[in-house]
Amino acid sequence: MKRIIVTIITIALLLSLIMVWGCNKKSDQAKESIKIGAILPLTGNLSASGVKAKQGIEIAVTEINKSAEFNGIQLQVIYEDSKGNPTDAMSAYQKLTTVDGAKIVITSLTGVSLAVKEKAKDQDVIQIVYAMTEDIPEGANNVIRVYPGMLEEGQRITELINKLGVKKIALLNYKAPSIEFQYQNALKPYLEKNNIKAEVISYDDNTLSSMKNLMLKVKKSNPDAMFIAGYYNQFQQILTDARTILPSSVKIFGGINLAMAAQDQQLKPELWNGCYLASSDFLAYYNQPEKRNSQYKFLVESCQAKYNEPPSIDTAVGFDSMYLLAKALGMGGTSTADILKNIHQVKDYQGVLGNVTIQPDGNSATRWVIGQYIDNVFQEIK
Repeated sequence: MKRIIVTIITIALLLSLIMVWGCNKKSDQAKESIKIGAILPLTGNLSASGVKAKQGIEIAVTEINKSAEFNGIQLQVIYEDSKGNPTDAMSAYQKLTTVDGAKIVITSLTGVSLAVKEKAKDQDVIQIVYAMTEDIPEGANNVIRVYPGMLEEGQRITELINKLGVKKIALLNYKAPSIEFQYQNALKPYLEKNNIKAEVISYDDNTLSSMKNLMLKVKKSNPDAMFIAGYYNQFQQILTDARTILPSSVKIFGGINLAMAAQDQQLKPELWNGCYLASSDFLAYYNQPEKRNSQYKFLVESCQAKYNEPPSIDTAVGFDSMYLLAKALGMGGTSTADILKNIHQVKDYQGVLGNVTIQPDGNSATRWVIGQYIDNVFQEIK
């Protein structure tokens, strides 16, 4: 009898140990880190965008990893510097996927993202893209682009041109693949269809220093308006020379990069006051706190507390992309197919950028607004 009791107790103890071990194993699995590689321009001319994106990623990951909302997932982000060029980006990709074992990789900038795209597709690696060019996901269902788009911007700029009755416009285009993509696929077709004359004036890093000469070219073309398609760190010089040389009757248009320059306080208010703008909610209403949602408010407070500076569009993209990914991972399934399917099921995510939805073609869709800076406050044109 005593032997039977001892046997029963022993079996019960063994069963208890097995259950505890099983629970611990499940807990360990739930807390297993998901490695994400981030290839960002952390040094070089475009480092400001990479550093800002990293800040947004870090703030989001800290919150996600301590949240119970996403089924206990833990994100681990490993950063590599692309220096803004495809060669360094490919070396970084190779290291992240072969040495670190990342199956999800973030890339920033159009040229870098296109360089990585085919390799990531062949190796079944999910690629999260921070770039404005909508054709990057084309032919690769592993690519998710989370950023306001060049076609979206171009379409809203043409809407502004139409509303304001512009008949002749100067297009000041920086020589970059994304800007050429916007011109060929959004601006040029609209302008030709509506018989609006356009003078395309291109510039690069070498001719940026002689912007006055370019403005004289713009003036000579005698336009009703000028659209500046350049990077945000160029707007101080461009607008300074434009305000000096062009007649005040010339309407000045800008997109997200103008809004970024104004938001980062790189521009004196008198330079961007009066400019017309097509932009996302995040940038257009940046200096109007009453229009911010809860995620927007949280990111602003976190950036001020941790970095002593406000967030930029790149910070917002980094932050929102991590939450979109966390929501997808929290739905279950760790294969590339499962994660991609889940990402496409996330609809109208209330992010810092506004309502974000990933469309079937892999591009994100966000709300855009058009308007004008009046007394340095954005006023929407309906």
